[in-house]
Amino acid sequence: MRLRLLLLVAVVLVPALLAIALLRSGARLDQAPVEKPHEQPAPRDGVAGAVDRFLGRALDPGPLSSAHASLAGVGDCLDCHGTASQVIDARCVACHEEIGARAEQKLGWHGTFDEPCHTCHTEHAGADAELIVLDRDAFQHDLSRFPLRGAHTGADCEDCHRMTSRDAPETEAFHFQGVPSASCSGCHVDPHAGGPRAPESLGEIRQLALDEPAAEPATRAPDHPISARDCATCHRESGFRAAQLRRGRFDHEADTLFELRGAHRSVACESCHTEKRRKEERAAGVAPGRGADPDCATCHEDPHRGEMKAANGCRSCHSEAGWQKGFDHDRDTRFPLDDLHARVDCTSCHSDQRFRAKGRDCQACHEDAAQLLAGRLGDVHGDPDPHAEGVACADCHRPTVAANRPAALGKRCAECHTSEYAGLLSTWTSKLDALAVRTPLAPALAERLRESGVHNFVLAQELLEPPRR
Repeated sequence: MRLRLLLLVAVVLVPALLAIALLRSGARLDQAPVEKPHEQPAPRDGVAGAVDRFLGRALDPGPLSSAHASLAGVGDCLDCHGTASQVIDARCVACHEEIGARAEQKLGWHGTFDEPCHTCHTEHAGADAELIVLDRDAFQHDLSRFPLRGAHTGADCEDCHRMTSRDAPETEAFHFQGVPSASCSGCHVDPHAGGPRAPESLGEIRQLALDEPAAEPATRAPDHPISARDCATCHRESGFRAAQLRRGRFDHEADTLFELRGAHRSVACESCHTEKRRKEERAAGVAPGRGADPDCATCHEDPHRGEMKAANGCRSCHSEAGWQKGFDHDRDTRFPLDDLHARVDCTSCHSDQRFRAKGRDCQACHEDAAQLLAGRLGDVHGDPDPHAEGVACADCHRPTVAANRPAALGKRCAECHTSEYAGLLSTWTSKLDALAVRTPLAPALAERLRESGVHNFVLAQELLEPPRR
């Protein structure tokens, strides 16, 4: 009898108390409530508080998440729920207006998803529970604003969706919304604009913040040919490497600041874009080629070691058509070449490739002849040649090849000496040639004495003559 009485009281009392709660909350089943700030409400006093506490213990299915903590009062249940514990979607979007707007405009996931909100968002699982229940492996990204294609299909979700907030830059959280997707540079560092680091693959992602633009991406140089081009002009989602490069459609003239001319057209790409230079460009955060100055010295080592300075730089003597550019020694230097010197190989005088002569006097190049005249050769010393004093080189030598042959020089000797001297130079030359063949000296030194020994025949003969036993 008592059990029946208690059941009767419960049947009458519970609906009455729910009706009171409905009246107090001011909520109706067929309309969304006014948006409320998400803050923890103050506990109610008196009878209302007692009703909340009594019904909360009796009817509460579990604690709300921290995001919905302001709706924890029993009187607020109908802000979200309709009859039979239904969650009314219209009441969700009353607070989450941005989601409702996207759904109406058919944008993103919420614009294509027809199921109720609670399909993916469950409540009453605890203050720390995740409000988004999603199977990432089964998630249909094609229904979002950014369908995954190519290399993007292999990217980790966190690469794009783990972001920081300006309010808490030291922490990261997984965000489904707010990820920039309008352009490639929304996620990827633009290597053509520089930046903190250059991407080596599609996995290289910018440091994103939920409330972009916290840090504006670097801009491209306005004078560069690709400054206004979209990334898709050259790149594809199948991989980061420029698609045009793979198809051989890259136009060095149209796509760079360095037009290939002459001999540069036949040079392999790797000759200029070396792995060493690419590492330097990656470290500097620039795209291939952007780290190089379009100056000759960027790729070509200066053989002159900076000693050849001209108003037009390397182009004064060299051109892209070839290494030499019709160099004219008479016009381009301070040492016009006479008939004798014009036949001499450049390396005979410019052996170090600096192409800057030590001087314009004969002794500057003909050092062995000058030393022998003075009576020495390296560390060896002897008597100087009688011609060392008072005789200039030009007194014996003339600026033609014929005038410097032994017979012609012999005749010149006879102009100052007796006629017997006319054949003496030929005799000395023949003897030095013979001595140089059987001398114990090093071949290089023997050759020097053979060529210049007539300038001090006595000393040269002593040096070349093998010691007698």
